[in-house]
Amino acid sequence: MHRLGLRRWSNRQKKMTAAYEAKLEEERWYKAELENDIQYRNREFERQMKDTVSAYEAKMAEESWYRVESKEENQRLITECAELKGTVEYWRGCFSKLAAIANRAIKDVPSMLTDAEIAMPIFNPPKAIEDFLGYCRELVGEMKNIVARARS
Repeated sequence: MHRLGLRRWSNRQKKMTAAYEAKLEEERWYKAELENDIQYRNREFERQMKDTVSAYEAKMAEESWYRVESKEENQRLITECAELKGTVEYWRGCFSKLAAIANRAIKDVPSMLTDAEIAMPIFNPPKAIEDFLGYCRELVGEMKNIVARARS
């Protein structure tokens, strides 16, 4: 019986060893599958990250180009504004001088026109002088109207 028990025990050991090895092989296969899955996911993650980085770099390059272009455009506009400021100052000075002349004319011409009319002979004045004085009267009237409208 001892021999029979030893055989049974040996057979049971062999079965247990075979079952253990089968279970071990199944675990190895499962581990290999998990490692393959992890490697696939890592490769996919790396690919997505590369795509994201590439898209980010392209966007940054585009924005950098746009910033350079905007900076150049801004510099051009600043230069143009500076030039226009000089032009504005020039024309403002010209307008001020013209306004000063017009103001002087508004003050001086009416009295000079009155003096010229008084000095002109009453009978038979030359036609050209009469026309000129009439024209001056019209201009003085228009200038007074313009000044009156500007003040109101």
